[in-house]
Amino acid sequence: MPFPYYDSRVHPEQRARTAAKFELMHLADMRRRAEILCAMGYGKEETRRWLRAQVLWEFEMNGRPAFLSRVDEVVDLAFQFTPEAHELRPYRIMI
Repeated sequence: MPFPYYDSRVHPEQRARTAAKFELMHLADMRRRAEILCAMGYGKEETRRWLRAQVLWEFEMNGRPAFLSRVDEVVDLAFQFTPEAHELRPYRIMI
């Protein structure tokens, strides 16, 4: 007798909400990484290349994610701030 949890039917509305949250989470993560690279003195082009490579590496088994096309937008948003603004929001790096 099969167990009910073997059948994973997800409601379409829930699937849409989860997909939107998934994309927002990754966009926020990319922005944080871009802000850190900006604060470290990296240029926009280096940051774009690094973020694209990082996203492609993270999703190499699942195919290209839809938000990969928004890397330029995220980097431009992260670089709107000056390095002095980044000093006001220190990052704790855990090793």
